[in-house]
Amino acid sequence: MMRTLTKWLLRHCKWVWAVWPLLMGPAEISGQSFSSRQLLNFTVQIPEIALIDIEPGGAANINLTLSSPTEAGREMNTAIASDNSLWLNYSSSLAAGRTTTRKVNVQISGGEVPAGASIRLSASRYLGSGKGTFGQPSGTITLSNSPQTLISGIGGCFTGDGINNGHQLNFSLVVSDYSLLDLAQSSTLRLTYTITDN
Repeated sequence: MMRTLTKWLLRHCKWVWAVWPLLMGPAEISGQSFSSRQLLNFTVQIPEIALIDIEPGGAANINLTLSSPTEAGREMNTAIASDNSLWLNYSSSLAAGRTTTRKVNVQISGGEVPAGASIRLSASRYLGSGKGTFGQPSGTITLSNSPQTLISGIGGCFTGDGINNGHQLNFSLVVSDYSLLDLAQSSTLRLTYTITDN
């Protein structure tokens, strides 16, 4: 009798152990939480920028005129032969990893300065509502047909647009040699500004 009962228990216990994982499986699965995710790759592109502008745009012309003295023996009045109505604006972005900066060059690209005179140009320090690493003025330069650096050390920045943003330009007409002056002579000059890498 005992032997028969033992066989029965062993036989049925094996069946219970074989079925138990199946019975418990759904209960364990329903207690688990599942999540799903999807990866998205996107690209951010920032263009390299080097733009320059003279403001105000519709009136980028100046007139420098020497006036005759009012008394014999005096020189011509050069005090009024100056103009600071124009502003230099620029935008600059540099490629990643670049250690160079940019500069603004200026040169006479058309016309001739009257004999005995010279035209000087200087730029103010940066003023305005822009952000970034602005350039530094190079001081007063005498304009010629060769490019000269007006502003250097420009990094990633924008000056703001229009007057009162960027660098104010100051032009002046200077008499360098009275013996060469011809007051009947007038000249129209064209200036070219270039922003380029240092």
